[in-house]
Amino acid sequence: MARQSKQLKITISVVIFCALLILLYYFGFNRYSNSFITSATNPLLRLGYTISDRLGGFLSLYTRQKDLANRYAELTADFIALAQKNAALSAAVAENEILKKEIQFVDEYRYRHLVARIIGQNVDFENNYLIIDKGLRDGLSVGLAVTIHQGQIIGRLSKVEDNLSHVSLLTGNDIKIAVSVLGEEAVSGISIGEHNLNLKIEMLPLDARIAEGDLVVTSNLNLDIPAGLVLGSLKKISTSDTALWQSAVAEPLANYLSSPLVTVILPD
Repeated sequence: MARQSKQLKITISVVIFCALLILLYYFGFNRYSNSFITSATNPLLRLGYTISDRLGGFLSLYTRQKDLANRYAELTADFIALAQKNAALSAAVAENEILKKEIQFVDEYRYRHLVARIIGQNVDFENNYLIIDKGLRDGLSVGLAVTIHQGQIIGRLSKVEDNLSHVSLLTGNDIKIAVSVLGEEAVSGISIGEHNLNLKIEMLPLDARIAEGDLVVTSNLNLDIPAGLVLGSLKKISTSDTALWQSAVAEPLANYLSSPLVTVILPD
């Protein structure tokens, strides 16, 4: 009951207040009230406008910064993708140039051959070998010569599996191959790998007229390896009064890992 009485009082008060406002407006008191209300609310309106303007500017700046960040991320991703495509294209162009020169070389000498890609490398003190992506299915077999740079022999196939092969580099320890030194006359010898660095040329006759800078090439005494493939050039010659042979050190003409492709010379 008390609650209903309170609600009734509130309703009557609201009705009376509204009636007073209507009467004041009717008798012209609204111009004073408007002026009063306006003057009272103007500072609040100005404050609200300032706050809303600054808040709008902040939100606009935040939105622009977010858009710039997103655009920067997009441009960075596009740049990376473009760089990757450019790198792949450059590699393809370089490989095509290498392949063209290799084909010119093998065509000139009429070698049967197979071009393969280097897909791995093993490096240790005893043996240094490459892994290529061709194997038994491609007609390869152990002992075949592997070359780069149009006729520089770098090794022989030492292990052949279905889809890949190991290339033992000539500089590996105890890797031997019959060679000829092209001095004033061709002199036969044996090349032996030396600590994965150089080629040691042994069993050169004492009366052989050789000099530093002479080319070392494969001889015709190797099974399944054609004669004339370049190993390197002499850089040091050793002789001894008690020795039965001369010896020398040869240096490869190019880095064995300077090409992504190799050419395997197939037997005739």
